[in-house]
Amino acid sequence: MDPDNIRVRSAQGFEAADNFIATYWVWSKLIENLADVGYDGTSMSMLSYDWRLGYEYLESRDGYFSKLKAAIETHHKTSGEKAVLVSHSMGGTVCYYFLQWVVTDVKHGGGGGGKDWVERHVHSFVNIAGTMLGVPKSIPALLSGELKDIAVLMPQIGDLLEQFFGRRVRKNLWNTWGSLYGMLPKGGDALWGSGADLGETTDSTPAV
Repeated sequence: MDPDNIRVRSAQGFEAADNFIATYWVWSKLIENLADVGYDGTSMSMLSYDWRLGYEYLESRDGYFSKLKAAIETHHKTSGEKAVLVSHSMGGTVCYYFLQWVVTDVKHGGGGGGKDWVERHVHSFVNIAGTMLGVPKSIPALLSGELKDIAVLMPQIGDLLEQFFGRRVRKNLWNTWGSLYGMLPKGGDALWGSGADLGETTDSTPAV
């Protein structure tokens, strides 16, 4: 999975996602406020992951879900309390995948926790802006290498970006990120109801 002589892994601990580029905070405000009401490094943990990988590879390469399961079980054993899981963005679907994985039998590739593992160990799941129904921008990212985030930057650094990190390069890179396939939009008629498909027409709307 890693290219020859190249190994990149996610940072660990609270420093992995407290701030991004100095003062641009991500989780630091929440960490600080939880500390103000009595939480510390013995009662809360940051379980960061490699957001390039598809969910199944988080476990097969890094043992991520096994580590998350062990961390929750340790918290429960030492404190006597159930854990509160807090996630953001892709972390929402990672957490949901974990909740399915942990109750699946080991012989089927799961964590073997048993059907009541979540009930015994998890108090609640707080999902902040999670990607539970997918992310529309994953489609142009995979098809053309274009992202809304990149488009916003274009007026300022467009020429420089295209010269050193052009769309073809971005497309080829992002097509190797299994995480983007896991965030393709989900839905259709089964979720959104009749008429959700783009190709459907009515008397007053032309076909797309």
